[in-house]
Order: sequence, then C-alpha cells, then structure tokens
Amino acid sequence: MQRTHRVAAWLGAASLALAGLTAAAGAADVANVPLGITIPTALSATVSSATAHRGDPFTFVTTQDENLGGVAVPKGTPGVGRIAAVSKAYKGHNGSVSLQADMLQLAGGRTVWVNIAPSALRGHYANKHVFPYILPIPPLIFPGAIFTRTGDLVLDAGTKFAVVTIAPRHALAPLIGGAAPAAPAPVGSASPEPSASP
Repeated sequence: MQRTHRVAAWLGAASLALAGLTAAAGAADVANVPLGITIPTALSATVSSATAHRGDPFTFVTTQDENLGGVAVPKGTPGVGRIAAVSKAYKGHNGSVSLQADMLQLAGGRTVWVNIAPSALRGHYANKHVFPYILPIPPLIFPGAIFTRTGDLVLDAGTKFAVVTIAPRHALAPLIGGAAPAAPAPVGSASPEPSASP
C-alpha cells in the first residue's frame, strides 16, 4: 500500500513537472545570465530504466548557491528535464537511461535555460533477474536458480551531475534521437557505479 502511495505521489509530481515545463517553455520572463556557467545539481527523485519512458520529466535541484551575473540562484533551486532515451533490462542486456536537462525555475517565475553538462551519471543495477529451474536427473531432482548479471539501471535521488547555462530558447529543445535539432543538446548518459567485486 505504501509503495502504491509513493508511485501515485511520483506520478503526480511528474505531471506537475511536465505542466510546469510546458508553461515555462513559453514564458517570456527569462533571467539574463552569462552563458556557459556550470552549476552543480542533484536528482530530486529516483529514475529507473524499469519505469521511465522517453519524454518523461525528471526533476533536480541545485546543490550550492550561485550568482549568475547578478542573478541569485540559491541552493535548492528546482530544475526540470526530460528522459532522452531509455532501454529496459532484457534477456541479458542491462538497462540504460539518458537525461536531457531543460531549465532552472527561479523564485518569482523566472527561467534559466540549461543543458546537462556532458558527464557520466553514476547509478547502479537493480532488479536482477532470477530464473528458477528444476533439473531432473533420475533418481534425484536438483532445484536451483540462475542469477543473471544484468538488471535495470537506477539513478537514486541525490545522484550528482551538472548543468550549464545556455542562450534562451523559445521552445524546448527536441529530444536527442527525435527530430534533428538545430544545435544538439548534450545528454548525460548514465552508467553503473564501479563494482566492488572483481
């Protein structure tokens, strides 16, 4: 029951984020900030290749105070982006996720347009698949299970990455892999944390 409430809450938050993203894309109140400034951020909610879909919104927050040419961007300023690409774990193949950042939403309704800074986001594999089997070798029967080494990629809430300020847009950039954008937006490709075991 608690999991159902969490899923419903996440879906509600994602719907609000998408509505905010669409509304902000057409907003005229864009903050005038220097271009090319890198801002450290972290995911607000977990993203998983098991449940994400291309085009889904994701949310993030800035992790330190910034001053962009006189425009204050306090720690915790919310940002919104979209899932650019996703593949679920399937038949021995690991899941993968790519993120595309769009904007920071300042207090007072102003927007700072951003792209994700090219980098590898560190996640981990989860939901590894288990295949039970029964091996009948008369007169004995051997039950067991095969564990695959693959799973869905999970980026936990708090996963760190960075965004960079860009020139204001009149609309959201096309998702990478969709219609070709005039200037491709960088995409952060997620990879698993290095394994502690050999």
